[in-house]
Amino acid sequence: MNTFTMRASLYSGLVFLLLLLVGVTVAGFLPPPSSSMSVDEIVRMYVDNSLRIKVGLVIMLFGAGFTIPFSVALFYHVKEAEGGKYAPMAYVNLCAGPFTVLAVGVPVFAMAAALYRAEDGNSAAVVASMHDLAWLWLLGFVTPAVFHVVAIAVAIFGDRRSDPTYPKWVAYLNLFCGLCFATGIADFCFTGGPFAYDGILAFWLAFGAFGVWIVVMVQQGIRIMKRDERDVTAAPLQRTPYEVHAE
Repeated sequence: MNTFTMRASLYSGLVFLLLLLVGVTVAGFLPPPSSSMSVDEIVRMYVDNSLRIKVGLVIMLFGAGFTIPFSVALFYHVKEAEGGKYAPMAYVNLCAGPFTVLAVGVPVFAMAAALYRAEDGNSAAVVASMHDLAWLWLLGFVTPAVFHVVAIAVAIFGDRRSDPTYPKWVAYLNLFCGLCFATGIADFCFTGGPFAYDGILAFWLAFGAFGVWIVVMVQQGIRIMKRDERDVTAAPLQRTPYEVHAE
């Protein structure tokens, strides 16, 4: 049984999380810029920090791609949890996961557009608008993420076998993370306070929950693989869903 690619796909979630943190930090966006900054202050930030922002954006964009193999790895385990002929929650998970690329990619290109016009004295309003769009999208584009975790939770609750794929507490964690992610959509309505895009709820709670969710799902995925490897050792003819056949 060749499990290298499956393990690599699971660990790609941690690679994404690491590159996202590094990119945001290098760009100078951790902690995030104040949502109450004036247009002139926003333009000055992009002009004064142009190089570091560019480097940080490249790192973030590159890291976003690692969410694709991570989502595929989760799909296999969620599908196993659902069992049976039909596995709609597994496919919801598979479809929703790659939207993380857009959740990061669109803000990256919006900030790149802001940088592109930052030194043009006639484009201050455009720079500020691109900056706001980037942060509103990054934290407010929560629907795919919420569907992602709810689908996983539903699949886990439906797994009533004596030896389920995931323990039930993972389902409750996914639902809790979904609630945390959902706070980000409030940034549409607030320009200050805990629900603004630099606020404790819209940014810190959602961002922290996202990090915890990735770490837990990677850990659980590795645990499931170790279980499957033990089962195959005990029963050599047993095949796992992600086994590579060399025939």
